[in-house]
Amino acid sequence: MGRPKKQTVDYFPHFVSAGSKTIFILEQNWGNDGYSFWFKLLELLGRSEGHYFDCSAAANEKYLIALMKVGADTANEILTTLAEIGNIDGELWTQHKIIWCQSFVDNLRDVYMRRSVDIPQRPFAAPNDEKFRILPAKPTEDKELTKDDTEKKPKKRGRPKKQETPKIKYAEFVSMTEEEHGKLIKQYGADMTARMIEVLDNYKGQNGKTYKSDYRAILNWVVDRVTEEYAKKGKENYGRLNKDNGYFKQQSATAPEEFKPSGGFKKT
Repeated sequence: MGRPKKQTVDYFPHFVSAGSKTIFILEQNWGNDGYSFWFKLLELLGRSEGHYFDCSAAANEKYLIALMKVGADTANEILTTLAEIGNIDGELWTQHKIIWCQSFVDNLRDVYMRRSVDIPQRPFAAPNDEKFRILPAKPTEDKELTKDDTEKKPKKRGRPKKQETPKIKYAEFVSMTEEEHGKLIKQYGADMTARMIEVLDNYKGQNGKTYKSDYRAILNWVVDRVTEEYAKKGKENYGRLNKDNGYFKQQSATAPEEFKPSGGFKKT
């Protein structure tokens, strides 16, 4: 079994010049408790699976208050203020008491890229449901693709096209593959195959008819036409129709024996 892929971090960027507005507001209202609350909260989110913290559970809320070393009212006031100024997700906090900081997660993208693990997504707690599901990502604005974007776009993979066997012209308007022509000769003989090609060639030339497969056209109707033609001729040297296998089998004609009169009665 492989090692489970975690969605926690052991560290996070602490930018000395970033978040000065947030720190100023927290220190202005709650002094050092406000400053301490913010960075303790980020540490908590960093070690929490999925980088969110659910305060709707009573045990989690008590743990948060104990960790921050402030009263319940103060903790709630600070979190409400953070939601109002956009540091934590306002909807998740006010409606579900879930702490989620999108900017915190965004700053961890490099960490997850090195791990080859999907970065955590914004959670959502459905009403009366203890499990979390992931909210769909907000739609991004359409932008014109550059040449680099099109080159990076994966190419669609389809079935490779089957190479067609080249066809040979056996008459002016009749073409088929060598294999198809060989099948006709094997089944009907060379003479009958030549006659079927001739019939189809004359028909197509006279009527301007085209077929996707001349071989199939021969099997479809030309065979019957030529079979009837051969049968009407009624000559044994053209062959006779074998009803069992459906083709003409060449036979040598045999003439009936001539009648030879006897030499008469001998006189005694």
